[in-house]
Amino acid sequence: MKKSMWVTVAAALIAAGAVVMSYGVDWLIDTAGCIVMLCGALLATVIAVKNRDDKKRWIVSLVCAWLGVVVLAIAGLVRFKGVVILALAGAVLIAVYWYIEYKRRR
Repeated sequence: MKKSMWVTVAAALIAAGAVVMSYGVDWLIDTAGCIVMLCGALLATVIAVKNRDDKKRWIVSLVCAWLGVVVLAIAGLVRFKGVVILALAGAVLIAVYWYIEYKRRR
């Protein structure tokens, strides 16, 4: 499989876990969504560390991926009025991770 495909798979796993957490009404469903998100973040970590570069862009992409997972997990677990803005911030961080990794491949 292509290298850029694995980056998309990692971002899709994180997004799928966030969707499961947002629609879950039970702690068991939220836990399953969080596990899926953590699997995506682990895959993103393996991809970023395996393909290091001299410009240290891999560190920025790794921080964006993990920060996005943390923000989306908080948005999925804690229900309050501004959760949509928090989830949007997490989605933007995951998009930044995907963009950086995509540009590193080119």
